[in-house]
Amino acid sequence: MKKAFTLIELLVYMAIMSFIIIVAGRAFSDSTSMRVRTQNMTKATEEVNKVAAILKEDISQLGAKSWKVNNTTDNFLIAEKVYYNLTATPQPDSSSYNLDKSNANFHKLIFHKIHYKDDGTCSAVLKITWEVKPDSSLWRRCEQLDDTKCPKSASISKDECPDSLAMATGVEKFTLLESTPVIPNILFPKAGESTFKLIDRGNQNQVKQLSSPGISSDNKISGFVNNSAGQKNLNQILVGASNTSPNACHKFNFKKDTVYAIQFRTPISKNNGVPDDMAFFQPGKDHIAVGLAKYTDLDSVFKRFMFWPPQTSDSDAENHYMEFSVPASQDICIAFEFSFYNPSKASNGTLKIEDFKVMQKNDKAYNFTNTNYTPPTADKKNVKAFKLNLKVKRGKEKEVGSVEMVIPTPNNGIEATATGGL
Repeated sequence: MKKAFTLIELLVYMAIMSFIIIVAGRAFSDSTSMRVRTQNMTKATEEVNKVAAILKEDISQLGAKSWKVNNTTDNFLIAEKVYYNLTATPQPDSSSYNLDKSNANFHKLIFHKIHYKDDGTCSAVLKITWEVKPDSSLWRRCEQLDDTKCPKSASISKDECPDSLAMATGVEKFTLLESTPVIPNILFPKAGESTFKLIDRGNQNQVKQLSSPGISSDNKISGFVNNSAGQKNLNQILVGASNTSPNACHKFNFKKDTVYAIQFRTPISKNNGVPDDMAFFQPGKDHIAVGLAKYTDLDSVFKRFMFWPPQTSDSDAENHYMEFSVPASQDICIAFEFSFYNPSKASNGTLKIEDFKVMQKNDKAYNFTNTNYTPPTADKKNVKAFKLNLKVKRGKEKEVGSVEMVIPTPNNGIEATATGGL
């Protein structure tokens, strides 16, 4: 005869089984909850990465404004509407965007860009808006702008320029930080030297001295030698500091594998409002350049940057910018070279050098160290990247997917310098 369970044994058994069921149930519940949370987090991460990729492709085109007229000419056109507001007062805005940061967590970005046809010409100027609505959804809007050089196009479909398109829901954060413009290290003129001076090297080997009046106190050069094809002589003008002796060029100690830049302006010289004979400069025949010469041997100019003087009165000054590095650390003089060949009339003209600077470039392409940076209107054109911070929540537990990335905008603010421009 089998012995039955006692009441105590049955109660113990039921307690043990209840404990096992509770533990197993809690484990199953936690496992299910973790699986759901993981799925929500994965979904949120996938969504935020997808939106960020679209946004990156979109913003990277910010400021695209120029296009070649056709394949047989070198003429370029520039869509003026891509600039945000060239007529704003008191300070025009020559950037291509506006960033509203009034809401600390939800910024609103408006920017302009060109939409290109398959042949690379302008199809439309687009105004793009990215903003978060009160329901925490992120939207992208597109609008065509009418530009004199690129009018509104009926061929742009709604798929290419949708009036309004929801990009994400449950957005917790959408912010863009503008990069602080990287300021090069000014090597020349140094602090305390408000200006520079140009020095006529005089008669040296193939170099001819300028004839009267030569170089004026405001660095205007005239009296150039007009050469025959057989002479191949030139005028060489050295760059000196304002406090150097009359015939000494400034000694630059350039280091190997370092990027430097030369920058200066050449305003148009006019007589009674008409450009002088420098306007007759013939590219490919006449020669104007700025170059690097060894300090101990000025005849050894080992790097030259040719440039054209202003030839029209479309602008008040021509800006010149040249980057370079040297093959070995050495002492260098910077020299301007001029040679005009008969029957060139440019030798009777004048050329003024203004705002001459030598800079060492900063290695950092973008600077985001100032998290509170908001550029003044005059500096907006110098913003070349944005840092995106995007967060999206999913599920009951509000799992967050986030992304932070730098988006370069190289076209913002620049102006193409070619025929047919602004």
